[in-house]
Amino acid sequence: MSERAVIGVAGPADRLLVQGLVDLQPLFADLRGNVLLVGGLMARVWLHLRPVEDLPPRATADIDLGIDRSGLGLTARSERIRPMLEAQDYRPLPGDEGFRFKKDLGGAPLLVDVFVAKGASREEPPVLEKGVTTLAAPGLAYGLARGPSFVTVEFVDGNDGTELELPLPTLDAAFVMKGALTASGVRARADRRQRDRVDTVMLAAACLGDPAALAALRAAKGKEPRAALRWMREALADPGTPAARTLERHMADEHALTGGGEWAVGVAERLSRALAA
Repeated sequence: MSERAVIGVAGPADRLLVQGLVDLQPLFADLRGNVLLVGGLMARVWLHLRPVEDLPPRATADIDLGIDRSGLGLTARSERIRPMLEAQDYRPLPGDEGFRFKKDLGGAPLLVDVFVAKGASREEPPVLEKGVTTLAAPGLAYGLARGPSFVTVEFVDGNDGTELELPLPTLDAAFVMKGALTASGVRARADRRQRDRVDTVMLAAACLGDPAALAALRAAKGKEPRAALRWMREALADPGTPAARTLERHMADEHALTGGGEWAVGVAERLSRALAA
């Protein structure tokens, strides 16, 4: 039996998100076991399932898909993902953003990004399939190896509800993906780096309350889990680090709470102790 989350629809961006997820149900069904919802939505759903300190998860309307290129047998000559998206009226953006697909939904543009795991393609930028180059998502290889966690999410909009099954990474993999991304330093925009830091620490705190996630992290091997855990230890060594100050500002601005930096350092320390136990 899958886990269940209830998420309130907060406005137009959330309504657009729900429309997009409904749109993508045929793709999720056809690619079952070989596609994951990653990015901010992954963190948002898990933090509804594993609430941290009664803090509401960060809202996001992005739809990012991690594709198991190897599991689907995709090559530079195959065509599968793009035709499926185009059948739902999504169109790839031109040039270097060909991994982004856009659809107009009631006058509002919805973007769907597709990613592969590092090493899934020998090319740079990596090839998803014929005519589609993409980006390699840090931590996705670990998430795909762990397999999907199918979660039932009901999006509640007033008196209306939309229930969907979403293919998420496991909780430990969600932490590894956000942590490995944060550790990689590939994000150029400061606001995105800050969001990644917040998501990483919040997911780490969620893992502390989940014995299965901790067990998986204890057993995890490979560069990506090590990078995420090393970032937690080093970037949150004390409340004066840039990462800790990011959490301090986030807690103050979003939740009117003080001590966010010390709390984040405490999460890192507790995680290290839990994994060493």
